[in-house]
Amino acid sequence: MSEYNANHTEYTSIASILDAVELPEAKTIASIQQHKRIYLTGYMGAGKSTTGKLLANMLHYRFYDTDVLVAKGFQKKIPEIFEDSGELTFRRAEFLVLQKLSRMTHCVIASGGGTLVKQEALNLAKATGVVIYLRAPLPHLYNRIACSAKQRPLIDVPDSKAVFEQTFQSREAYYNQSDLIVDTDQIDLAELIAVLLNKLSTVSAR
Repeated sequence: MSEYNANHTEYTSIASILDAVELPEAKTIASIQQHKRIYLTGYMGAGKSTTGKLLANMLHYRFYDTDVLVAKGFQKKIPEIFEDSGELTFRRAEFLVLQKLSRMTHCVIASGGGTLVKQEALNLAKATGVVIYLRAPLPHLYNRIACSAKQRPLIDVPDSKAVFEQTFQSREAYYNQSDLIVDTDQIDLAELIAVLLNKLSTVSAR
């Protein structure tokens, strides 16, 4: 189930994770559902896609992944887009996807690690929904992606660990502008969803 590694509990399916979530009261869920768009941001390996699918399922929202939509538009894998067209072309397409998603309603959006690290993109997300930064220690993130079969153009390079750290440092200030910051490294997936639901209930809907 993606490179996200639940810390305490081994789950066998999405249903088993959702069954383990300690739900807030019904009125709290209703208040959360006033959020039209929930954007998940964070560095590569943070578990945005896995978490986003679970959160969307819990709220009966649609789920979108910006990386998936960009790849579908090009009909290529992301490393191929980087190789054939360059990162700038990928980022432009990514922003167009973000603009389109910002007009959707009742959805959870897993953004790519670099999607919201331009101020224009971050401002758009914050103006049209609530932005949540899924934060984890850098060594944990590097270990997750090192064990993943998924190709990542920005680190499939010599001295990948140094590049990984430098890229994170260039993005961290944007991640820290999120409406909510949730640390993910000491909790499992069911606990993470419960924390997200509780935190979302404290934020005014946009």
